[in-house]
Amino acid sequence: MIAARDRRWAHGAAGPLALAGLVLLATATYLARPPDVPPLQADSQSYLDFSEIRTPGYPVFLRLVLAVAGNVDAVPVAQLALLSAATLAAMVALARATGSLLPAVALGALVLGNVMAVRYAFTVLTEALSMAVVLLALALGLGHGQRSCTTTAAGISALAAVLFEIRPASVPFVVLPAALALADLTRGRAVLRLLLAWTLPAAAVVVAGAVATHARHGVWHTGQSFLGSNLIARAALAAEPRVTGTRDDETAHWIAQEVAPERRVILETGNWGWRSMLGHIYGDVWTYDAFPARLAQRAAARGETMDAYARDLALDLIRANPGPYATDVLVQLAAAWSLPDLMTASEAEAFQRWTHSVEPLPRVGSFPQEAHVFPAPLVFAVRAVLGASLAGSLLALLGVPLRLVAGLRPSPLAITLWGAAAALHGSLLLVALLQYAIPRYVLGQWPLISFVLVGAATWLGGRMVGRRAVGVGWVE
Repeated sequence: MIAARDRRWAHGAAGPLALAGLVLLATATYLARPPDVPPLQADSQSYLDFSEIRTPGYPVFLRLVLAVAGNVDAVPVAQLALLSAATLAAMVALARATGSLLPAVALGALVLGNVMAVRYAFTVLTEALSMAVVLLALALGLGHGQRSCTTTAAGISALAAVLFEIRPASVPFVVLPAALALADLTRGRAVLRLLLAWTLPAAAVVVAGAVATHARHGVWHTGQSFLGSNLIARAALAAEPRVTGTRDDETAHWIAQEVAPERRVILETGNWGWRSMLGHIYGDVWTYDAFPARLAQRAAARGETMDAYARDLALDLIRANPGPYATDVLVQLAAAWSLPDLMTASEAEAFQRWTHSVEPLPRVGSFPQEAHVFPAPLVFAVRAVLGASLAGSLLALLGVPLRLVAGLRPSPLAITLWGAAAALHGSLLLVALLQYAIPRYVLGQWPLISFVLVGAATWLGGRMVGRRAVGVGWVE
């Protein structure tokens, strides 16, 4: 009786209205008491200027907001409104897919209840807009699984491309539309029509991005990339004085000598969380201060771009001595799933004692990063969500294929859950391979983290009680 009433609320008008009320309450709270964070960050001006180092998605969004509102103060309001609306869309879609309001409320609470993630809506950075696009794609993914029409397929395709145009590092998200498209093909539906629906909108968005870039810079693409600059800083841990077989052994030996003192400090740091933070500090120093002049000179002498030269040299260093780099990738993955930068007061005290014990640090002297102290309940809650989401993602990644092998057709929730889990792991792995697991990069994945946790719990709950509803469980 209760379950039937819950399903009527989820599918009728009362449920979405109740969810909308909760979202509006959260949004009004943030507008009344906005997080204490400066709107303009280090990267903000390059987006406002539509710099040649930026893809067009976010700069175009900013120009639209400025054209309507006239000043940058409207950007946080617009971003919060989009994030809230996208959260509501995902909540309603989840309620309809599961036949229950409880998972929807849990998803909304996790997304909008995490002030650490929502505060990015109050900055001129890509995270909030990216999160909104991800939530809209998840909402369409759940709806597509139930209706499987070309309209939802086209919408998901376009949103995936928009996400890439906002943040190229979001490329792992393509796994979600790929999983949904594969499910369509295995069901024997109109292949050509669906194939066009899954590809043409994405292509149209990419073309539109190229047109915007050409209008701003006079070229169809900027040709800028941070891959080489990021990777050479990570590969510096693999640089040893006697390394040979690289494309430029002279520069490889120079890098090894240049980073030797810092490398020793990093590799001797026993706490992997602190090692991740220290690696980020030195990674920035190497990327923006120590390496550029030398790399630019050597690249020019070879007739290459600096980024391509740095990328190839970095790959040579990693191949010559993969151990330190592989270990550091694992360190960054561990940091991504626990966020050691976010500390309780007692953790911050221990961190400060450690920094004083290793100072003066090579090249930088004192540790230039202050501990980010948050209330202990909030820190532990975030880490608990991360841990539960990790467990849920592994359950989905393994459980869904196993059920397929058993001959059972996945539900809309299961397909979307698997795609979201794969996209989440792909995104965090990309961070671990090329960058550092700083809170901004991890919290930018918060909608995926939240959806995977709620989706896995709902899916597992449906299996444990033997529920056969199309939305939650599996159908023969």
